[in-house]
Amino acid sequence: MNRTAQKPASHYIPSLNYSRRDFYRQISRHYKKSIAVFLLVVSAAMLFSFLAPSVYQSQSILYVRLGRENVRLDPTATFGQTAVMTIPNSRESEINTAVEILKSRALAEKVVEALGPALILEEESSVAEASSESLLRRGVATWRDILEQLRLTTPLSKQERAIDKLRKNFSAQTFNKTDLLSISYRGSSPELAQRVVAKFTELYLDEHAGLNRTPNSLQFLEQQTERLRVELTEAEQRLSDLKQETELAAPDSQRELMATRLSRLQDELLSADTLVVSTKSEVAALHATLKELSATQVATTVGLSNPAADGMRQLLYGLQLQEKKLAGKVTEDHPELKSIREQIVQSQAILSKEQEARSTVTEAPNRAYEELSLACLQQEVKLASTQAKANSLREQIADAKKLFQTQIESELRIATLQREVQLQDISYRKYTDNLEQAQIDHALEAARISNINVVQPATFIERPISPKILLNLIAGLFGGVVAAIGLAIFCDVIDHSLKTPEEIEEKLKLPLLVSIPRLDRRQLALNGRDRA
Repeated sequence: MNRTAQKPASHYIPSLNYSRRDFYRQISRHYKKSIAVFLLVVSAAMLFSFLAPSVYQSQSILYVRLGRENVRLDPTATFGQTAVMTIPNSRESEINTAVEILKSRALAEKVVEALGPALILEEESSVAEASSESLLRRGVATWRDILEQLRLTTPLSKQERAIDKLRKNFSAQTFNKTDLLSISYRGSSPELAQRVVAKFTELYLDEHAGLNRTPNSLQFLEQQTERLRVELTEAEQRLSDLKQETELAAPDSQRELMATRLSRLQDELLSADTLVVSTKSEVAALHATLKELSATQVATTVGLSNPAADGMRQLLYGLQLQEKKLAGKVTEDHPELKSIREQIVQSQAILSKEQEARSTVTEAPNRAYEELSLACLQQEVKLASTQAKANSLREQIADAKKLFQTQIESELRIATLQREVQLQDISYRKYTDNLEQAQIDHALEAARISNINVVQPATFIERPISPKILLNLIAGLFGGVVAAIGLAIFCDVIDHSLKTPEEIEEKLKLPLLVSIPRLDRRQLALNGRDRA
């Protein structure tokens, strides 16, 4: 007879050869424990399946398309030469950004504030709710209150607990290689889940529209545009007043005319100065010449008339005429003719003694001196006139230079004001363009127009996603089997007694003669009754 010998754990090393018979033996030795564990696990699974509160899920799908938000201009940052553009790194980063915004605490706080913490915490449950679920919730609430009273957990307000629960049951994820993202929420009723998802979608669309636009940009640009308009109007008025004051309607042409006039005056002055110099030289030369001349001179007059000779000659001519008349009438011997001829001879003799022309010596003014004096006087008058003209030209040039300098200063003031008006006009136009852009963005934001489209609104699904009774039962059966087998093997491993003939022979190094199976008292009583 062989009885199982109890050996200390330190003296027994079990065999490493494990066979199917060993597995069956372990199960048969501990089948009661295995059945108990199996039933316990299956019962727990069934109890959880039937007592766990139903969880419903609502889902919404959003499509992130390319839009103004992908390549957008900041209206408050485009006042320079180059517009500032915000371009996302990739579509994946843009969608991941949207997911993180959906998961943010700020958005969860807005949802809780909109729906109320009581609704999220399900304190307003319907009367028709299952009693088991009500008891379970009340039990959880009671246990939480006990832990808070014992200061084992930090007491939280309803708002904070609602936010924690909302973020715990909320999920936002993307679909692989798509531009879609999913929003889902698990709640105790399909109505609650749908309301939460719908509110998340609504608030996210508002948040997305606001995040992609500069806050308060419209009011800022309206104020700045109005300020620039007023400043531009004032500058234009100052420019108009200055032009009227300086009478410079066309500064360029007026400056050109004044420069031409000044140049002409300078040319005339140069000519006048040259003429003054030359006239002074002529006057000096004339004075020098006059000093060398005498004011008077002695003059001889030749060819003056002789009255006696002229009378004698007239008488002679009369006698000669009488001779010719008488010669034709009388003879040569006529006494009258002879008398006339004798008178002619006597007259000729007397006339021959007289001079035909006389000359006289007189002292008269020097003609050259007079002419030079007249020329000198004329040149002196010309010199005085030229000097007066030169002085007048100098005064005109001085006045023209002052006027030209005044005009230049006025032009500088006008140019400065024109540049100020131009710069303010450029700034005003830029602000006007940016204001128009901001107004468009504001209108798009007010109309909730963005690059996010709702592909699927929040769903209303009456079938709960948990508990899944059939799946839980299958999992309970599988878990019970695994737990039962594991418990049997574990109990056999921690039992250090010799259980099989092979273990006895291996341990004692002795051959086994006979093996008597172990019988309990009930089997022994039955065997004794059968023998009787």
